[in-house]
Amino acid sequence: MTRKRFAALSVVAAAAVIGLLLFLLLGGGEGAPEGRKRGPRERGRPAAGEAAEEAALPPTGGGGTGKARPASEGESPDSDGSQRPTSGQAAVPPVPGQATLEDGTPLAGVEFNGGNGLFREASDADGGFELVNELAYRISHPWAIPVAAAGGTLDGTVVTSSPGADRLLLTFRDRPGTAHVRLVDAASGVPVTDTSGLRMDWEFPGGVLTVRQEKDPGLGGWIPVTEGRLPEAVGVDPEMLRVDPAKVTLVLSIPGWEEGRLPLPEVKGRREIRVNAVEPDARGEVECGGLGPSVNGEFSGQVSASLRSLDPDPLPVPAELMGLPTKPGPFALYGLPDGAWEIEVAVDDRTGSIRRARRSFERRGGTAEIGTIEVKEGGTVRVRVVDAAEKPMPQAFVVAVRPEENPDQGRPLYPDGEGRVALSDLEPGVDHRVQVRGLPRLLEQTVRAETGGKAKEVEFRWPEKAVPCRITLVVDGKVVANPDGSRTIPATIKDSPLPRDRGSWRTDGTFEADLVPGTYLFSAWATAKEGGGLVLFTGEVTVPAGESFETRLEMRVP
Repeated sequence: MTRKRFAALSVVAAAAVIGLLLFLLLGGGEGAPEGRKRGPRERGRPAAGEAAEEAALPPTGGGGTGKARPASEGESPDSDGSQRPTSGQAAVPPVPGQATLEDGTPLAGVEFNGGNGLFREASDADGGFELVNELAYRISHPWAIPVAAAGGTLDGTVVTSSPGADRLLLTFRDRPGTAHVRLVDAASGVPVTDTSGLRMDWEFPGGVLTVRQEKDPGLGGWIPVTEGRLPEAVGVDPEMLRVDPAKVTLVLSIPGWEEGRLPLPEVKGRREIRVNAVEPDARGEVECGGLGPSVNGEFSGQVSASLRSLDPDPLPVPAELMGLPTKPGPFALYGLPDGAWEIEVAVDDRTGSIRRARRSFERRGGTAEIGTIEVKEGGTVRVRVVDAAEKPMPQAFVVAVRPEENPDQGRPLYPDGEGRVALSDLEPGVDHRVQVRGLPRLLEQTVRAETGGKAKEVEFRWPEKAVPCRITLVVDGKVVANPDGSRTIPATIKDSPLPRDRGSWRTDGTFEADLVPGTYLFSAWATAKEGGGLVLFTGEVTVPAGESFETRLEMRVP
């Protein structure tokens, strides 16, 4: 029987692993949205959009900068029972706290909402948090409920620190319907506490439901799962998930360990599965070379990686592959077949630039040594695109890719008012195909980016002068009056020499821009005069050389 995976965006009720549940046809899905996490300097800050006057609170030992917003005179308590500080109140330091389970395990991801949304906080991987003293906060967590508060009062899901309390300790209990499973080293009996790269599969006849978790949430290795049934999946027919639990097996996979398997009916309470350590199929290290900003001395950018086969008959990347790097430092790959491979690492330094580096390696049994992948500062290329009169051409845009990449998938970059654009995140020492597109024919040069403060200067010159054009589009006798796409009657532009957001469209449906001589395609979605659904209308215009050009284009169904 063929096993299917169906694509679906999923919400795992009562589970800390909140991710994308992917049913993929004969493939594995991945991707889990990361919960928003505040750094030490953000704790106690007002929510975005709450401007107003602020009375700064003294910093705590943890480096927090909690702030309180003065309320207007006569302001009433919030609907959740909390009272916002008034302008006459003296600023008080926030109270630190920790959230734990009843067995003492730190609990990350507890959300605190105080002052009717004015103050928001979340517990970190150690369960730590800071709250404004004596302010009521509403508590929420995907799979745990609060049961006790030392150093404060707890009323259902609302907690308030006690006057003069120097610490708030919150205790949580598993929410009913949530089980927890943990892998344990069979040789030593020590729990596997790092669940980074976790993949959870619910295997059942004819299908597999998959959840991936890239980062360890800091739960001491405990993995929250829906108890005794398949998780709910948004976008999937519920009938497809109505499976006899006795026929479902939960499979937990963590890089570096054997799979842990448990029949779904046994997924109750807290369970441990004994597994053995396994050797990686390949290992290496990512070095970012100090790129990007840091928080507490650690790199705060985003690291991602991809793999491709270099074999003459390329192999597909296995859906079960685990361990691709997501941060600087050592990494190990599991589930990698023998063959020639290339790994590419991309680093988003959160400054608008993406740096890349590649390394080739082969695996022929055992563990392949990839070595260090050093992501260096990007090289810079400055491009100038002008016509025969040395004037910019608004229709032109620039794409830069490596020789093996598809320029159709490159990021379009539009030159400025002088026809210039800078490419500052190219891999140094590597030839790139720099193309100018949007013109009647393609322009291309091979360029190698430079580093060390140097910039390679490249110029593209079109042999003719751009012509000021005024082109009015007509559909079924009606002038296109809404090219911005806000409505579909009489038409919405699909293709034109310049996108709708490039400022060449007038509200009366007239296209005005400087175009170099050549033939251009226009198309639009419109409702035909006979009625019915949207139909694609097209038409071509040939712009001749000259001082100016004006025409009306009657578009028709091809």
